[in-house]
Amino acid sequence: MAFSAFAQVDQEAIFMTGGLNFSTADVTMDDGTGIMLDAKANDFTFNLGGGYMLTDMFGAGLRLGYSSQSVKAEVFDLTQSSNSSVFQVAPFLRTYIEIDEPLYALFDLQTGFGFGKTKTTQVIDLGEGPEEVSYDQNFNVLDINISPGLTYFLSDNFALEMWYGYIGYYSTSQKVDDGSGSEVKVSQGQFLFNADFSTLRFGILYMFNN
Repeated sequence: MAFSAFAQVDQEAIFMTGGLNFSTADVTMDDGTGIMLDAKANDFTFNLGGGYMLTDMFGAGLRLGYSSQSVKAEVFDLTQSSNSSVFQVAPFLRTYIEIDEPLYALFDLQTGFGFGKTKTTQVIDLGEGPEEVSYDQNFNVLDINISPGLTYFLSDNFALEMWYGYIGYYSTSQKVDDGSGSEVKVSQGQFLFNADFSTLRFGILYMFNN
């Protein structure tokens, strides 16, 4: 496809951006006598945001996001399923660097604050009928990251976006029952540098008064 697009990013432009991603994975282990492990995972992410170009290169905005993950695994007589959902609010700063108009390098610096819930269900059958146990856990998320990418303008106002890679810090915190009726806070944080295909994301961009 060929486009006659000669767009450039202008100061004071107002923009809207959004993306939709889905992935699925299957894992099966068979030792020859039967299936030892059968697992499947699905991930879904949706985000929508808007911002304002402070200069021809720098902009600021706010992004809202929702993601969900479902995992189901069968190991011998145990079946476990887990469903998680997270809602996130993320202010961000954006930088455009012109490569060859209408192609731009894109860098997003984002700080996301989120809250979510996980429901876990375990079913075990030892020959006396299945026994089911389920429980819910609420948690909070902090996500600070830099995401590099590319923006290609198809016209003066409409563009396609692609992000690849993740550099940042991701942490979760939640309160769990310690077994005595009291709750304890459990936190987990990690610095991440990822550059695999799981970080590849696509989106669209529209600038109203570019």
